[in-house]
Amino acid sequence: MTVDRSIERIRAFAAQHKMRPARLAKAAGLHQNTLRGFNRPGWNPTLETVRRIESIIPPEFGISAATDGEAA
Repeated sequence: MTVDRSIERIRAFAAQHKMRPARLAKAAGLHQNTLRGFNRPGWNPTLETVRRIESIIPPEFGISAATDGEAA
């Protein structure tokens, strides 16, 4: 999976679960400022940030399901 695909997945997961950046950061064990602007096109997280957030997203979570409004 590419970093860009992971970022899409993170955004879709947060949107489906109505998670604001601060809540997502807390769940991943990150400082809330780490996710400042994560919905902006230019957000450029470190690989460690992406890994930490990906670790809280279930492997079966799919972007298409999240954007279609169906359960993943």
